[in-house]
Amino acid sequence: MKKEQKTSGIYAVYEKIERLLDITKAQLVIKPLQRLDKQKKLIKIMNRLRRQAKGTVGHDLIAMLDKYQLKLIPHSVEHDLKHLILGFGMDTQSEIKMQVYLIGNGIYSFTSILFSSSVLLFPHYWKEYYEVYKKGCKAPSIKRLTLNTCAQANTKEIISKYTL
Repeated sequence: MKKEQKTSGIYAVYEKIERLLDITKAQLVIKPLQRLDKQKKLIKIMNRLRRQAKGTVGHDLIAMLDKYQLKLIPHSVEHDLKHLILGFGMDTQSEIKMQVYLIGNGIYSFTSILFSSSVLLFPHYWKEYYEVYKKGCKAPSIKRLTLNTCAQANTKEIISKYTL
């Protein structure tokens, strides 16, 4: 019984760390970036993409951002595109898993390395992280995928091209 309480206590700490990371990301990174002057241009882009046919990458990307009550952010359009194509959510664990996947896929960006180092905070997910990493190693490279090259493409076709 005591061991069970201890385990649930540890998981409660992990959950608090995840919530803290989510709040920190939203308040210190996402919200300030959304307030930049470039945001007016990105809102126009979002409106243009929103008018595209359902089932296209552009339309579905904006629908995903709307679901999470987010907007396009300067320099993170391709990052958001990867969330859509790879099927990773935007919560802390999904973000970490996507970054681990991207490292497995050969993308060694500052963001990927930074978020991937967060795996140390969640040892109970290490097996999942490793599986995601291996999947990224085997998948076709997503490194050169940009919104400009696929905005009007069928989302399901792009997903099948880049995922296993």
